[in-house]
Amino acid sequence: MAATPPERRPSPDALPCVVGDLRVASKLLVTEGNLDTLELMMSDDVTVHILTEIRDELRDMRDEIRGTNQRLDDTHMELRGTNQRLDDTRTRLELRIDETRSQLVEAEIRTATRFVELIASSRDVHKLLVDRFDLRDRVERVEHDVAEIKTALKKQSGS
Repeated sequence: MAATPPERRPSPDALPCVVGDLRVASKLLVTEGNLDTLELMMSDDVTVHILTEIRDELRDMRDEIRGTNQRLDDTHMELRGTNQRLDDTRTRLELRIDETRSQLVEAEIRTATRFVELIASSRDVHKLLVDRFDLRDRVERVEHDVAEIKTALKKQSGS
């Protein structure tokens, strides 16, 4: 006896087909071979429909990727501009720091010079004061000696 081909008929509990976020109630045909094996087959129009939707999803994803790439390129250009501004700012700050450092050195030199001048003036004043005190002592002795001589002369002329 020749085997007869299995009978095709729609399944009473047709299973929905899920592809990504797409849920399609497919037209399933159940083929009964023997009791251990059930083979599910989709009809050609559902397969074409699913493949078309996959193709459309891929196109949408490509468009999204192009948009993302464009945004990345724009961000990259903005970052280049920001980096250039940061480099310019760093250069200006380095110049200002160098100028400030130079001004600080000049101010320290002026302060040190004034300090040395002040010390020299202080020494000159000290020397003048020491000389004046020495002269005062000498003048007092001379005045004392002159007073004694006057007193002695008055005694000699008055005696």
